[in-house]
Amino acid sequence: MPAKLPCIYMGDPFFHEVTLQRLGTYLPYGDTEVFFSPESFRDTRVWENIPLIYAEPKDDAISHPDFASVTTGHLPENMRFVGHVYGAYIPQEGQPRLTATLAITDVKVEELVRQGRVGLSTAFASAELELSEGVNRIIGTILPNHVLLFEQGACPNCYPRDNGALFFNTMETDKMPETEDNETKGILKSIKALLENMKAEKTLQETKEAEDAHSAEIAQLKNTISELEAKLADAENARLQTERDNAWNTIRANVPEGWLGAKEGETRKLFENDKDLFYKNLMEHNNTYAAGIKAEGCGCSTQDKEAQLRNNIKESEKKTGYSFA
Repeated sequence: MPAKLPCIYMGDPFFHEVTLQRLGTYLPYGDTEVFFSPESFRDTRVWENIPLIYAEPKDDAISHPDFASVTTGHLPENMRFVGHVYGAYIPQEGQPRLTATLAITDVKVEELVRQGRVGLSTAFASAELELSEGVNRIIGTILPNHVLLFEQGACPNCYPRDNGALFFNTMETDKMPETEDNETKGILKSIKALLENMKAEKTLQETKEAEDAHSAEIAQLKNTISELEAKLADAENARLQTERDNAWNTIRANVPEGWLGAKEGETRKLFENDKDLFYKNLMEHNNTYAAGIKAEGCGCSTQDKEAQLRNNIKESEKKTGYSFA
């Protein structure tokens, strides 16, 4: 039989220090490994008064409630509110982790906690960046919704995903006997409030430093993106210029000598900007030239010259991939 709670309990919550989440490590989510970035959890104030929800197994499994059911207070039948999170912070010593005090208001859950049978799991919204296939990283500030409590081993998956998420003290240490005088209680509460204020000021300073670092990181990423865009633009311009050069060098062999030399720049500009007019002028020139040769007894026909020019154009298009139409 589970041990009975001491009769000093008068409805005040029971306090237990816990590790809510390991940080700076990868945790599995299905086929994906997610990196829990410490900077995303620096604003520990967002955990204040986040609800604790105790869940009974359903269909031999345990699962988190929908966020909307938590915020509206309409939990499934196998779940109930049993307290809230209090005084979350990130310790400076040891491995990176998010710790907090849980204020438990449910006697039955408290019995299980004291027996070391309760596990916990955090639920929060966050943005993720895909680092590689199957590997993501949490970015930005997370937004917690609730902390799920459950009896470990009550179902096949009734265990924390993060094996570092656990209760430290399973004995009630924060309650004072009813015989404690009111003056002593007042002094202890004042000390506790002072420590909380000091912790809050330290958290604000850490948050500001994290925001400054985040802003610098964003600025650096923007500069990198701008540099890459400029390099891509240069590469694209170089590719287009190569195509233009190849196209001109191919058609240049069919351009009259009188259009080259000092006039080559003007001729090329017309070729690249108004191909219809360029070919019209070229056809007229060739027709005139062919007519002059025929008058001198050459025997060449205008049709032959036009056919030869069309063949040259088609051959140029095949070599360069550039359409002269």
